Amino acid sequence: HLFMPPSPSPPPTHLILLAHGLDGHPDDFTALLATLRTHLPAAPKALLHSSAANLGANRDGVDAGARRLAAEIRGVKAGCPSLETLSVVGHSLGGLYLRAAVAELW
Repeated sequence: HLFMPPSPSPPPTHLILLAHGLDGHPDDFTALLATLRTHLPAAPKALLHSSAANLGANRDGVDAGARRLAAEIRGVKAGCPSLETLSVVGHSLGGLYLRAAVAELW
């Protein structure tokens, strides 16, 4: 669920990461992703990513979910080294995971 701006855009420098809630799915953000994609021409350096790190594995605590999410963020960054900044959007438990993941990353 990764959306890269179409080429020949410059490489993205900003990651916008979305994390679903309890028993959620990355597709829960379909409408939000569509809205953000509509507005990306104004911000072509953004990379949208709907997290799947906790898909089917979100009942073992916030710390475990945050570690999985932090690992996913590191993986996205490794695959796109031009990324410099991060914005996060979390729904319910996804927000708790994100707060803990960001604390682990920084």
